[in-house]
Amino acid sequence: MLTFGNLLELAGISQSSVRLLRHQDNRHPGFPTPYVLWRDHRSRFEAYQETQGIGDAPDLRAPYWASFVGVPGKETLFVGLYSAVLIGPLAEDRPHPVTGGVEAAGSCNQYRLALLPELAEYAGRLWID
Repeated sequence: MLTFGNLLELAGISQSSVRLLRHQDNRHPGFPTPYVLWRDHRSRFEAYQETQGIGDAPDLRAPYWASFVGVPGKETLFVGLYSAVLIGPLAEDRPHPVTGGVEAAGSCNQYRLALLPELAEYAGRLWID
């Protein structure tokens, strides 16, 4: 059986250097899900993903993030491998990428993310059990 860990190894990336993120946000009924943002509004998805809860920083400390989105029916889709560097608390207010409301400065951590070419051929095509 092929596992995601096997794919990382084939790409020359140590599993211990990767954090898995599954974006499934149901807090904002009537607004696009992370899957819809990724599919239809990529820049908003990237803005959504680059902010994470301050308390999550220890768990996210790794040079790479493998990003997944939940889709209707509880399935999980791989959407890309990113390099990830913690910048720190969000420096200034900005429009929330999901709701368009205000995402307040200091309310979350911001990360500098870069989509990597490794595993790019699987983005949007690899479903995870």
